[in-house]
Amino acid sequence: MSEGDKATLDGAAATTGPCISEPATGSVFPAAWTRPRFFYGDATGAHKITLSSAQTRHELTIYAASLPYVLPLDIWEGLSKSVYNQDITYVVKATSGAEAAGTFQIAPVAAGGSMVFWGSPGTVPGETTNALYGFGVGDEGVIEAIHPGEIKGTTAASPARPRSTCGISVTWGPARATARR
Repeated sequence: MSEGDKATLDGAAATTGPCISEPATGSVFPAAWTRPRFFYGDATGAHKITLSSAQTRHELTIYAASLPYVLPLDIWEGLSKSVYNQDITYVVKATSGAEAAGTFQIAPVAAGGSMVFWGSPGTVPGETTNALYGFGVGDEGVIEAIHPGEIKGTTAASPARPRSTCGISVTWGPARATARR
């Protein structure tokens, strides 16, 4: 970012800013949740983001070359472990002089759990073209857990023809499938 952009961003606000879409003002994040990002629809160019709360001694000032901007992990971990049930105020200012503000809070509890789902990046059938994926709360990415071709000794089952192999039975009901050992 240029020194000229920084000087502009440090000056007085010229106009009220855009409607910030992320984070939505009044949002509540569980502790250890995915990091907040700052964004609005037509964001271009450099921005200054300022965070403050009654719990912190000083404002945190971030100069971002572009939006969306994701709060750095070390800063998020520090905030999510120390500032609970209080407004954290953010101000986003563009080089145009437009400025907008909002607040979010961090809940005093961590969200837990994980999700596993079946997915395919395309429409071509085959043992390596789809997989079981998963992620946990706060993870910033999805992992590939297993491909069908990696499972040995199994057979296909359908609602009309349930099968059992290797001590695993699959039964289908009207609204769900269940697996038992």
